[in-house]
Amino acid sequence: MDSSLSKIFNRLDSSFYPCEFSYADLIGMLSEREFSHLRKDDILRQNGYQTSVRCDACLDGHLAEVVIISTDEGYFICNRSMEPKTPINPLLYSQWQWNLPVFMKKIGKGLQLSVDPKPLSESDFWYLGIKTFNRMSVLVFYLRRIVETAKYQDFMIAQQTGSSVKNILILKSGDSSVPWLNIQPPPLFLSLEDLLKFEKSGIVFNLKQIKDVVTTGFRNIFFDERNGDVVLKSSTLGNITPSSPEYFFLSALWRSFDIPLTHQQIVTYMDEGLGEARDKNKKDDSQYCATIKSKIVSKLGEDVDKFLTATRTSGGLPAYRMFNPR
Repeated sequence: MDSSLSKIFNRLDSSFYPCEFSYADLIGMLSEREFSHLRKDDILRQNGYQTSVRCDACLDGHLAEVVIISTDEGYFICNRSMEPKTPINPLLYSQWQWNLPVFMKKIGKGLQLSVDPKPLSESDFWYLGIKTFNRMSVLVFYLRRIVETAKYQDFMIAQQTGSSVKNILILKSGDSSVPWLNIQPPPLFLSLEDLLKFEKSGIVFNLKQIKDVVTTGFRNIFFDERNGDVVLKSSTLGNITPSSPEYFFLSALWRSFDIPLTHQQIVTYMDEGLGEARDKNKKDDSQYCATIKSKIVSKLGEDVDKFLTATRTSGGLPAYRMFNPR
């Protein structure tokens, strides 16, 4: 983690927009070289000067007016001093603003995204585009500051609905944790300070870090319990009718992902979900599970075997397991 960027991003996380800094604030967080890079890239944009400062010439610390003549010349006025005009370096009294649109374009370029970032909630929440790592595609968002969680969820669900890509990666400022209770699959979070760092050339991107997060954190198979869609590596295999036996069969394995479930455990879960619609005439759990699995294959195709397999529990009982396909 780059400590300089960490300080900056924590300020972005807690500030209203536009996020403004005094020169003294920035130099307290950045080196002169880092400040120069951000200024050159227009990520930090000057936004005027302080209009007053505490007078160093007087012991009572009253406020003195700042007058800026040019970027190289200025003074503050103290009417109590024998020398009312005290020369100053204007840079020391400059005010700066974090240029969020330019910063978002910098992020998009660093991630090699082909579309321009789009603000979804003024300055707080942005959509950056779709990024693919090792054939794993993700929707990438940027969360600067948490204001309207429910609205952000609606934006993300809308983006999922219009795309075959369901996995969501949220880049965020600061270390705030956010529960996204209504998003499936659950989003992954990556702090910007873990993705970016300063080098001699300026801000550079740790693409390996984001690649590792994506490839290890997301499942290549997604069962959408809201509507029964089954998505394999961003391609929709088909739909399983909600509330059907096949739906509850997959739901049981999805909720116990990568854990073998015995035939009895699966059937018990299915019966609880089906209620009165359950098959009261079934006699053999293993045969029943095999029949349901065959129906799923007939609806979705042979690719089902890429993520669902017959296996055994650690105790040797016959079971099924849903796993992450490679």
